Parts: sequence; structure tokens; C-alpha cells
Amino acid sequence: MAFGLNFFTLAPGLRVAGDSLAYAYKFTKKGGQGDGKEGLEVGLTDDPAITLLEDSVSGYAQVTDRDAIYTTLVSGGLTEIVPGFALGIDSLSSIDISTSAIKFAVAGAQPLLQFRNGTVQAVTKVGDSGYTWDLPPATFATLKTTAETYQSDLKTKVEEMIAQRIAADDTLTAAVAAQSTADVAARALLQADVDQNEADADAAMAAEVVRVNDLIATGMWLFADQAAFPAAADNHGRIVHSHADASMFYAHAGAWHKIENEAEATAARLVIQNDVDANETASDAAETALSGRLDVLEADPTTATALAAGDAATLSSATTYTDTAITNVIGTAPGVLDTLGEIADAINDDANAYTTLATSIAAVQTDVDGNESDGDAADAALSGRITTLEADPTTAAAVAAVQADVDANETASDAAEAALSGRLDTLEADPTTAAAVAAVQSDVDQNEADADAAIAGEATTRANADTALSGRLDVLEADPTTATAVAAVQADVNQNESDADAAIAAEATTRGNADTALSGRLDTLEADPTTATAVAAVQADVDSNEAAADTALALKAPLADPDFTGQLEVDTNARLEFDSNLTKVHNVLRGTSIEVGNNITLKPAAADGRVEVEGEFYLRPSDMTDAANDTAAAAAGVIVGQVYRNGSQLMVRVS
Repeated sequence: MAFGLNFFTLAPGLRVAGDSLAYAYKFTKKGGQGDGKEGLEVGLTDDPAITLLEDSVSGYAQVTDRDAIYTTLVSGGLTEIVPGFALGIDSLSSIDISTSAIKFAVAGAQPLLQFRNGTVQAVTKVGDSGYTWDLPPATFATLKTTAETYQSDLKTKVEEMIAQRIAADDTLTAAVAAQSTADVAARALLQADVDQNEADADAAMAAEVVRVNDLIATGMWLFADQAAFPAAADNHGRIVHSHADASMFYAHAGAWHKIENEAEATAARLVIQNDVDANETASDAAETALSGRLDVLEADPTTATALAAGDAATLSSATTYTDTAITNVIGTAPGVLDTLGEIADAINDDANAYTTLATSIAAVQTDVDGNESDGDAADAALSGRITTLEADPTTAAAVAAVQADVDANETASDAAEAALSGRLDTLEADPTTAAAVAAVQSDVDQNEADADAAIAGEATTRANADTALSGRLDVLEADPTTATAVAAVQADVNQNESDADAAIAAEATTRGNADTALSGRLDTLEADPTTATAVAAVQADVDSNEAAADTALALKAPLADPDFTGQLEVDTNARLEFDSNLTKVHNVLRGTSIEVGNNITLKPAAADGRVEVEGEFYLRPSDMTDAANDTAAAAAGVIVGQVYRNGSQLMVRVS
């Protein structure tokens, strides 16, 4: 991580970030201006490579010490995979390994880096402008092992990023499902409470109708019309019926007062029912709106306090709405019965009617008060639980930890996606990779569709199962038998834990005693002279074998750096000759030889032999004499037959 965040100075005014470095390799410039100067090429993941040279040459950034820069890059984070070549492992998008070559693909627009298994003695770059190197077999074998490790690590990183993304998706899906289940349960509880209140109200109204009808049936007079009524002054408190009016009348203060007939009562009940229906509709709408607001608020942990305040405001609004509705219901009564006082005056002289009506009204009011009290208690309990949770530092810490983990996962996921995206760009440009990716993507899409369908089905099933389970648990939790069984299981668990602790302690004691006994036996053996003699004999035999092996190995020339003197006969047709100043390789059959001393002399067969060079042949111009002609060359010390140059032209002195 430190490497990726650090900046490295390549040249004055030229700095690059660690996460942009792809590779660096040292080279020696061949030909042209700056020929023979040491240089360093630094590859970048998203920009062209930068070439540094220890000379002032157009197109190159001049540096004074390329080796120091290379060392800084390696110590900072690049990995030297072969001598003079360092690679940014985290910048790789793919690795291709075979028995003949190892290919590294770097993210971005950089070329493919290829290292071949060659027959060379040192790391050799193939060509001046390519990105292929030939390696000695031993170096190639080492790099192959290392590349296989990098390849495995790259695969593991990709798999980890995919796993992290899947885990994050699963966590989000589970959270959504849990929230959905909680919302469904909350709405179900609220709807059940509304339904119960409505059922209680309907039952109370029906009972009241029955009570009123019974009262009328037992205490009324039947008359054809109002004209047939007796004097109201003589029948104070009496209730009579006028067939012509299809209504009831009661006597009070010397006059008959009309009571609503069935149609009027039905209309009044309809008004009440419409008001109840309107209240239910308003409640449903308020629930829906509140649920939407809660969804938004619950998604933001910083608004928990506002949520509690919003709940309080909603409850206050509901209370105000209920009071207004009660007032409206009372206001729909006829003028002579639009207050409780007028109703009391109307029935005050009939003790039985008053008692029955008062009892009925009290029962209805008690039920209403009970429902309101239950609602207030439930709201207060819910508000208290929410307040407790919001004030609990453990809950706050847990929520903050979850949020921090989600944020960290999101950040890591974004960073991983960005890095992976760059690496995938190279892969996506490859038609073979594109076809494979398309096939995998198709399979992933199908798997995702199947998973979404399965999750949706599972969510529905889980919600239904949770609801059913919740009901069953409510029954079990209320059952004293269940509580007793749970307590017994807990006691058994506690006893098992205690027994396990005791067994562990006993085992520790036994093991300590056994170790002590074993140590004593070893002390006895070590003090026994017979044992000491046997051990010494074995050691002496090992030492003798080691000395014999050393002696045998000393008689053999090492493969890595053999040391020979005199003349070495390879076979009858070839030999090596050594003296203090010269090494000769002879082909005795052909009469050819190579002599290596201060000079390297190639001697072909005397008759028709020649010296042949296959592949590229390189002459260092900077080491050649620059002369205008043979005369000038002779003056400069060039012998006949020696090569020199005239500017950019290659010359041979013939005279």
C-alpha cells in the first residue's frame, strides 16, 4: 500500500506515483548519439514508457545515476524478477506460462513482456525496440516458479474481489429482506388493531340498537297519530308511538318531543359509519405515508432522534383528529338532542330508561376509553423502546460499526473495481478472452436471474414462515410448561459447561504429570554411560561418512566453476589447452581453433576455411578509429586488414 501511495523522482521535475509503475529495466544504448551510455526504461500502466539516459540526448530524460534510481524503485516496491529487470506485480493483468516462454501482460497500453528459455549465458534483450528477453535455462526455471506463484496470487485476488462483491450483495439482500419482514409485521399489527377497533365499535352500536328497541317495546303507548296522545303534562317521562309519523315521542316539560324513527336512526348510524370509514381510510393513508417516511428515516442512522420526534408528532396529530371526530359525531344529533345535557333532560324522569341508557353509554365510553388507553400505552411502550435503543451506546456503537464496515466494504469494493477494470481492459481487447468472458457473463447473468428469483421466493416464504413462527412462539412463551422446559435445558447446559471445565482441568493435570515423568526418564537415559557410548558411536560413524564424502567430492571438479591446467582432451577430435596467458579451443580433425588472450583469434582451416557469423553482428562504433581514408587510418595506428570508420561508413584498411 505504501508503494502505491508514494511518489518516486525519476529525473529533475519528473515524479511518478507508485501505483502507476509497471516495470523498469536497465539497458546500454547502442548506436547514435549517446552510444554506450547506461539507460533505464520505466513502464507506466496508463501512459507511455519513460526512458532515462546518462547523457543529454533528445527524447531522453537525462539522469546522473540510473543504477541508483533502479535501486530506489526496487527497494520501494518493484520486484526484480531477473537481473536488471524489475516488475510491478500489482500492475499485471494476465500471466501466460509455458515451457518455452513466460509472458506478462501489464494493465494499460504497455506492450507484452516476454521472457524466453534460451541458450544464452546471461539475460539478453532480443532486438533494440522489442520487449523480448532470452534467459539462461537456470534463470528461466527460477522465473517460471516465481511466475506460477504470481499467477496463483492474481487468480486468488480476482476470486477474493468476486467473493467480496457477492458477500456485499448477500448482506444487502438480507438487510432488505429483514426490513421488508419487519415492515410487513408492523403493518399487520397496526391493521389488526384498526380492524379490532372497528369490530368493537360495530358491536357496541348493534348492542345499543337492541337495547333501545327493547326499551321502546316494553315502555311505549301506541297511538294512531299525535292528536290521539294524552296530555303530556299528565305523562311526564312517558314514551309513546305515533303510527302516522312512524316515530317515537317522549313527554317533558308539558310537551311531547320527537325521537328519530328507524330511518332517521339508520341515517344517523350511517353518518357515524361513514365517519368511522373515513377515519379508517385516513388511518390507512396515514399508515402508508408514515411507512414511507419511516423507510427513509430508518435508512439514515443520524435521523433516529428525528424519527422519535416524528412519531410523537404523528401521535399528537392522531389524538387531535380523534377529538375532532368525536365532536363531529355529537354535532350531527337533532337540535333537542345535540348535547349530553339535553339527552339527560329528555329521559331523566324515567328511572329505568335513564339507567339503561346511562349504562349503555358508559359501556361504550369505557370501551372507547379502553381502546384509546391501550393505543396510548402501546404507542408509549413503542416510543420508550425506540428511545432506549437510541440512547443505548451499545446499540449506537453496533449501528456505527455496521455502517463503518459497510462504508469500508464499499470503498474497498470501489477500489478493487477500479483496479480490476483497468486489468480487464487488456483482457477485453483479446477476442479469445472476450468470447470466454461473454460466455461467463451469460452464465453469471443466468445465475443472477435464478438467484434473484430464488431470493424473492425465499423472502416470501421466509416472511410467511416468520409470521407463523412468531404466532407459535407467542403461544410457547406464554405456556408455563415451555418456560419450565427451557429452564431445564439451560440448567443442563450450565452443568455440561461446568463438567467440561472440570474435565479440561483434570486433563491438564494429567498431561503435566506425564510430561514430568517423561522428562525424568530422559534424564535417566542421558546419564546412562551405555546410552552415551551408543550415541558417540553413531556420531563417529556419521563423522567418518561425512569425511569420506568430502574427500570424494574434493577429487571432482565442480560443475559451476571447474579449475583445469595443462591440456584437456575432450575426445580424439577436440581438446582444450591452458597456459598462463592463453586459452585455446582446437578442432583437431578440421584444423580450426579459437585462441583467447589479450585478443580473440579465430583460425579457420588453412585451405578454404572462413569465419561465419550467424544472426546479428554488432560492432561498437565508439571503439573504432574515425579516419577519412587508409592513409589517415594508418597514421592513427590502424593496421592493414583492420576495420575503421569514416563517420557513419564502415571501412577496411587495404593499403
